[in-house]
Amino acid sequence: MANDDETRSILAGHKRWADGLCLIWIIISIGVFVGGHFLMEELAADPLDRVQAHILLSTIILASIVSQAAGLIVARLEIISRAR
Repeated sequence: MANDDETRSILAGHKRWADGLCLIWIIISIGVFVGGHFLMEELAADPLDRVQAHILLSTIILASIVSQAAGLIVARLEIISRAR
């Protein structure tokens, strides 16, 4: 089994790139929400259409959750493979 220092360094490395992907997706999400809101204002959409559009756009945030989970899964797989 991997020692604690090695485990921490593996987790830190994978967490670092997962945090980077999360930051990129947050920036993209904010841009898409601002663009979608501006588009809805220009098209004079009714409030129901705006709510539906924002609910649809909020699924983009799931990408940041997936990137965080992927980082931890890859780190766990690397720890398991080094333990063998």
